[in-house]
Amino acid sequence: MSANDETLLKGLIQQAERAQAAGQRDEAQRLLARAESISATHPLVLNARAIDLLQSGNAARARALLEQATQADPRNPSLWMNLATSLRALELREAEEQALAQVLKLEPRHLIALLKKAELLEFNGKPKAAAKVYQNA
Repeated sequence: MSANDETLLKGLIQQAERAQAAGQRDEAQRLLARAESISATHPLVLNARAIDLLQSGNAARARALLEQATQADPRNPSLWMNLATSLRALELREAEEQALAQVLKLEPRHLIALLKKAELLEFNGKPKAAAKVYQNA
């Protein structure tokens, strides 16, 4: 992918995110489709499509896309965080814990990952461990 395509792709995704935030779903979908036409397997495109799928309730398909994205860009904590979100929606607690561990390996002070890890520890009946993670957060 050329530098120009990369720049265009990032711009399209940012525009799609702004359109979605403004409630312009059709425009967001159009921009995302255009980004997909440039590179449907780019990690940022996969992530954007996965977020759209999560918002529409399709966590299983979002998970598949996010797994593909994390394989392509394993050093991006946002991709791992979104994967953890999809795994939580699917109630796959062990896999969610592994995804959160990856986020925290990349960014040990990632606040949302710390909070999600603490919630998961509480859910798993480990209140003392959860309290320690909350304290670290």
